[in-house]
Amino acid sequence: MATSKEFKNKVTPPNWSNIDGENNQEITVSTEELNKKVEEYEKKDLKQVSIKDTENLPIWKSVLYDEDGNEYIGPKGFKVEYIDNEVRLVGPFLRKSDKGFSYIHRGFLSEYLIKNVPVINSTGKLYFFDNGVYRPANENEDKGIVKELLTPEYAKSQVINDVVQLWKIDSRINKFPHEINKYPFKLNLLNGTFDLQTWEFTKGHSIDNYSTIQIQANYDPNANGENFNKFINSAVPDKELQMLLQEMVGYCLTPLTDSKKMIFIFDGPGDAGKSTFITATLENLLTDNAKSHIPLQDLSDNEYKQAELFGKVVNIFADLPAKGIKDNGYLKAATGNDRISARRPYGQVFEFYNKAKFVFSTNGLPDNYSKDTSDAFYNRLSIIPFKHVPAKKDPHLKEKLYKEKDAILLWILDGLRRLIHENNFKFTESRESSELVQRYREENNAVMKFMNEHCEFNPDAETARINLFTAWQNFCEQNGHIAGSQTKFNKKIESIYGNLVKRSQMNNSRRTKSWKGLKLLDFDEI
Repeated sequence: MATSKEFKNKVTPPNWSNIDGENNQEITVSTEELNKKVEEYEKKDLKQVSIKDTENLPIWKSVLYDEDGNEYIGPKGFKVEYIDNEVRLVGPFLRKSDKGFSYIHRGFLSEYLIKNVPVINSTGKLYFFDNGVYRPANENEDKGIVKELLTPEYAKSQVINDVVQLWKIDSRINKFPHEINKYPFKLNLLNGTFDLQTWEFTKGHSIDNYSTIQIQANYDPNANGENFNKFINSAVPDKELQMLLQEMVGYCLTPLTDSKKMIFIFDGPGDAGKSTFITATLENLLTDNAKSHIPLQDLSDNEYKQAELFGKVVNIFADLPAKGIKDNGYLKAATGNDRISARRPYGQVFEFYNKAKFVFSTNGLPDNYSKDTSDAFYNRLSIIPFKHVPAKKDPHLKEKLYKEKDAILLWILDGLRRLIHENNFKFTESRESSELVQRYREENNAVMKFMNEHCEFNPDAETARINLFTAWQNFCEQNGHIAGSQTKFNKKIESIYGNLVKRSQMNNSRRTKSWKGLKLLDFDEI
């Protein structure tokens, strides 16, 4: 049996010269790797927020951390605390009284909202900043946000209402109508801002622009619009009309009102591409808060409808009713850079300068019965014909065009460049469009002129309808107007003068159809 002395002699002494050498480095590396594994092990049970959870967060929310490094999604500036073994997100507006009771400080909470939740209040309506644009608040969205900031024991109706009221009346979020969309030459796009003056694109958005209008397309210089190009060449082959459409749509996407033209009517048979074009351009590229849908005939005497124009860049109404226009006075004011007034339901009257252009489509132009026969209305009007009905329809065309929004935007920008930088806001002259406007003006004014010059209203008078139409034909022949059919003429008489005359039959052997209440003057009586 070996003695301890013998065992000691058998022990190999360490190679001290190698302690700080290669072997020591290997030990150091192994230790670092081990420490890393220990840290990973310690973190493996921590609560982690996924990238997906952070993609669509409201601007006032972020990732919060507790003392151990656990991650939570919550309002900015909140602390993660553990109360009664539960995780609580505590806001900076939770205070304690002198007696030690916790309470919500309404003033501090409203101040928190003003500093952390981007919102503006204009004409009694809230707009929240969301993905680069201020969008109208949903119903009770303001109260919902306040409630979300409070733990259940503090979420009382009175507290919520008080805080919302303090929030909404603060001067820092209240904006005058003229402060909204105050940079008309800047197009707010999904991926940034396009400056129409410098013709430069900048990625990202500014919270201080107060833009409520965002075009639902990305700026992509390489976008391809094969289907759209094929469609527009088929629906409107005339190049002048195509250029006019390019400029018109671009103009309607902006708050700019530098051109006289503000009213655009697409006229033509069904299935000629009118609604497809409107959908592919204006409807697809603008969100609901940037457009309204009011018939031309309803704008004159409905202040609630008129209020819908505020903050909009275009009013679109497809398939315009054939009902005549009795008064175009409001439309002239809304398109003439005049200050107009409106009222929201249960709200106060407010004034604003209208930025919305008017785009309508029809299968037959509505008669203009307005007493105002000046040229002002017609000078602001463009009529664009859609005459070509395709022999075969593509049932998936609208879906295909929707996917080409980025390319359609490039097509539109080309028209805006021409309108702004080359033509100084004068639209491309189209002979066909100009002739349609002129014909529309003559047809609508001629009937009233004829009636004023050749007729007299008398409850006891009666005139045979055929005699009145014959006189109308003679009048048109002498003055270079188109008489049209007797049926259409009769409808115009009834629509304009229905409160003064009525269809009747003369009490004679032939029971001649007549107008009761109307006297046709002899030429020597004129």
